[in-house]
Amino acid sequence: MSAISAEQADHLIREALGRAPVASGYVVALSGGLDSMVLLHACVAQGMAPLTAIHVHHGLHPDAESWARLCLREAERLGVPCMRHDVVVEPTGQGLEAAAREARYRVFEEVLAPGHCLLMAHHQDDQLETVLLRLFKGAQPEDLMGMPISRGLGAGTLYRPFLHLPRAVLRVWARHRAVHWVEDPSNRDTVFDRNFIRHDILPRLTGRWPDLNRRLTALQARMRQRLQAADSAARDVLTAMQADTVLPLDVWSRLSPDMQNSTLKCWLSERAGQPVPESMLAEFIRELHAGQAARLHLKAGMAARYRHDLYWVPAQVMTAKQEPIDLHLVAGEDTVLSLATGRLTLRWVSWGAWLAAPPPEGLTIRGRQQGDRLPSRHQEGKPLKDSFQANGIPPWLRDVWPLLCSGSRVLALGDRWLDTLPEPETAGWRIDWVPDQAFFCNPNAQGSKSRSH
Repeated sequence: MSAISAEQADHLIREALGRAPVASGYVVALSGGLDSMVLLHACVAQGMAPLTAIHVHHGLHPDAESWARLCLREAERLGVPCMRHDVVVEPTGQGLEAAAREARYRVFEEVLAPGHCLLMAHHQDDQLETVLLRLFKGAQPEDLMGMPISRGLGAGTLYRPFLHLPRAVLRVWARHRAVHWVEDPSNRDTVFDRNFIRHDILPRLTGRWPDLNRRLTALQARMRQRLQAADSAARDVLTAMQADTVLPLDVWSRLSPDMQNSTLKCWLSERAGQPVPESMLAEFIRELHAGQAARLHLKAGMAARYRHDLYWVPAQVMTAKQEPIDLHLVAGEDTVLSLATGRLTLRWVSWGAWLAAPPPEGLTIRGRQQGDRLPSRHQEGKPLKDSFQANGIPPWLRDVWPLLCSGSRVLALGDRWLDTLPEPETAGWRIDWVPDQAFFCNPNAQGSKSRSH
């Protein structure tokens, strides 16, 4: 980009902020560096309100405390409330930079209120660095699209108003407005991959191809069209398969290899809330074709094969517990229980009851325990897992499936009655169980139709 004037820089930045989404509040992510300080000053000059700032203190540099003080002082001088959040960065296998970024975004998600918009100062040069960094580390096609200008974040929205502007525009604006900022000396340390790209790679690339950013933008537009077409086709196939929380593998396995990859990637990404790495996806597909009891563990949950279907199991299912609840039944009255897994009702009926009277040992709703056995009419001593298997209840649901018990005797699994049935004309209680559909993905758990097995 040829040299620009202060007036041109001012026009470009005002135009960029003018495209920000309407929000009930704006929050500037303030690091103290040039880019975020320009964003803060520009938002004030633009009259964006209500406006606050947030500084995440990572504590990774000896001068980090002075940077935090500068952010608070500058925000106060501009009349903008500034929140400071100290975090502890735990290095992961992806490195210190990635760990700091994850800690920072966790804070942003926690503090962003519904209807609010987090403004971040990433610019065109950052975008090019990000794409090259992902390319060198082995990116998926969608990774080469770079950072989105807008996306959901927590209860609000993240927006990057400067993403189409080169860093030079921000620098001209900052000098003209006498903006104060800090220079992090670690930004020149090429031991970090991004700095290596910024200082050693990009200058040579842009020196050879000055319009590299324009070429990248054009390439991303073409890629976006192709990815959107592939995603649309995959969604159409998933709709035809009626694949919500359960993917029918017998139908999926008859698709072409490319469509198997596309539909599974789309299905998993929608439920996990993030893309699944290609290497992980390829290994999971191999396991599915091998007929194994394949499982793919992700942050938001687990994809698990059971028989001829692939289930999406939310994370809360894997950590849930059914605590014991003692029941006190009153003849002629219903007893309704709101469980973590749904609503269970012992409904009083004048005939066809399953339970004529509470047993002397009492009644309890609880989860499965080691040593549970089927009652006498189902061959006493037979493991309870046989009934789970017979009723098509996947292994990951069995520990939270509500059991109606009397002492050590299991009378019912949910609304599946197992014990000896009384005469049809008997008054008493029957069981209705309506599982939480967001919690359970088992098709055998749909509805509340009572059954006897």
